[in-house]
Amino acid sequence: TASSNDYGAGIGGGENGDNGTVYIYGGTVNATGGKNGAGIGGGKDGGGGTVYIYDGEVTASGGEYGGGIAGDDLTIKIYGGKIHATGVVGSEGDESGPGIGVMNGSGKLYFTMDDGKLTADTSEKLYTSGGDYAGGAGIGGRGHEKVEAHITINGGTITANGGKHAAGIGAGCGDGTGSGTINSGSEITINGGTVTATGKDGGAGIGSAGAGNNKGTITINGGTVNATGGDAYNGSSVKHKGGAGIGGGGETSIDAGGNGGTIIINGGTVTAKPGSKRDDSDNPAQAIGHGEADNNEGTLTLGDNMCVTNDNGSTTYGSGDRVSKCRDYATRVVKVCEHTGKCTDNNDGSTHTVSCTYCATSGSENHTYGSDGHTCTRCSYVIPDPKTITIYETKSDGSGYGDATTTYSVQYGKTYTLPECSSVPTDKVFVGWKETTTQPVSIDAESSEFSSLKAAGTEITVIADVTYYARYHTSVWSGG
Repeated sequence: TASSNDYGAGIGGGENGDNGTVYIYGGTVNATGGKNGAGIGGGKDGGGGTVYIYDGEVTASGGEYGGGIAGDDLTIKIYGGKIHATGVVGSEGDESGPGIGVMNGSGKLYFTMDDGKLTADTSEKLYTSGGDYAGGAGIGGRGHEKVEAHITINGGTITANGGKHAAGIGAGCGDGTGSGTINSGSEITINGGTVTATGKDGGAGIGSAGAGNNKGTITINGGTVNATGGDAYNGSSVKHKGGAGIGGGGETSIDAGGNGGTIIINGGTVTAKPGSKRDDSDNPAQAIGHGEADNNEGTLTLGDNMCVTNDNGSTTYGSGDRVSKCRDYATRVVKVCEHTGKCTDNNDGSTHTVSCTYCATSGSENHTYGSDGHTCTRCSYVIPDPKTITIYETKSDGSGYGDATTTYSVQYGKTYTLPECSSVPTDKVFVGWKETTTQPVSIDAESSEFSSLKAAGTEITVIADVTYYARYHTSVWSGG
């Protein structure tokens, strides 16, 4: 158990001091900062440092106005354990620190979590007068500050709850002058784990705070993500509007903030719910995109294999509507598509194109035939009836053509190899096969025929009934 006087961290640096490097390998750790100090990290105006948590049960609470695990510049790496980090609102309101994050808008947060269980939030335990204040993010920035955040979540379970007007993961409350914004160059990346991020009173679930803009990039590659925007808030002075599930916080009554930023979803299961709107609003927050009253929804890119459904999965939207449905004022679920709505178009006698109705995947696959052996069970392509190849050779005495020597039944579109001639008069040589529907008068080939004759061993693709006559000559010819 560690605590500090005013302006110092419970574990870490003092006022204006660097918090150095903190390693926690296990055990039970309770750390409480002094006024403006972090539970673990930096004291008031403290510099950068690094916190490693490998295991153990860690409870870190900021002092008045302080963050739970925080500093002006901070690198945090969590590999396991059970952590509860809480930023604290001051007794007079004003700003609160983040549960985990940076205290100064010029600082940078580098946060990585591989495993463990983390709860990051803010507390009003010292703020008894009620009313409004500028809350810090669950993970991200302090109230009334910008934040440059580099957040990577690879695994574990995270619950991040923003304070008033703050994002669950992202920025602390804005003031209409640029604070509450996720700075350009910021990256929030979720590769796995279970993440529940909830904004409050206009903050986005993941993104910017109320009165702030998302200028960074949010990328989700895997895991289970539940992001809920904060509801509209009617304060006595500034009225915050509803926040997006992922993207921008709500604008305020001074028309500040709300931009959606750049959002990329390549995998996982993502549930995004916008915050409620003001009664008189005709431009509510989007599930993924801008906050209420803003018009800059930003850029949303969905992986080709992702589909979009309503909140309970009873409706899956068409592939062409995936992005537009995420812009609705409604809960939307983005998940890996099971391709239950595949449609197919026949290409040829061997393959068809598969294009999913619900996502953007497509490709070519072989026909799959049913019990009749002729009809594709996927695209209803029917193999045409087999075709007949008829072969005529001379009579044994060389006096002319007799009845058909051989007939072959060949499946449409398949190849057939022309045979060697089995009947050749002693005074002649076989010179090739002539394709014709009319029986030649003589078995002898004219020189004008030579270029069109086909040699034995030639492969042909069968798409119609065809007849070949053996042709002979008194001199040798190699065929062609």
